[in-house]
Amino acid sequence: MKQIHEVIGTLDYDNHSINIDDKIILLSDIKEIKLHHNDHPVNTLSLPIISNLVIDNPDGFPLFRRGEYLLEKTYSKLSISTNTDKKYEVGFYIDTMVKEKILLNFIDYCYLNEVQFIEFTNGKRSYRFKTNLKYDEIQEVKKKHSLKKWI
Repeated sequence: MKQIHEVIGTLDYDNHSINIDDKIILLSDIKEIKLHHNDHPVNTLSLPIISNLVIDNPDGFPLFRRGEYLLEKTYSKLSISTNTDKKYEVGFYIDTMVKEKILLNFIDYCYLNEVQFIEFTNGKRSYRFKTNLKYDEIQEVKKKHSLKKWI
């Protein structure tokens, strides 16, 4: 089964806000951020689909096999809900270790600024991509980052 994901939007952040596609969202206006991160390759796309995507391939991932393009990338989606019930989403590919580190830096930024951040890796609740936390570890994470809920 083919999974098709478009490259959606841009994301930037500073000390007081997160910017998505030139929309500024103050940290104080954020109710919750959810990250859905896939930690495995998910895409096999045909030529017409691939021509519509932005391809950043500095690590030389294999992009062509048996008449189809194969993107060895992971797809993630970030959803930001505000206190006024607006929802913003941005999707992106992780295709290098540098980009994964940038995502981890953003996760740390959210926790440091006590944003209610809920992260899923491969469909399982996670903390910094770790999905096999024990009960005591979950309680430590919740306390350390002032999280109201885990699930």
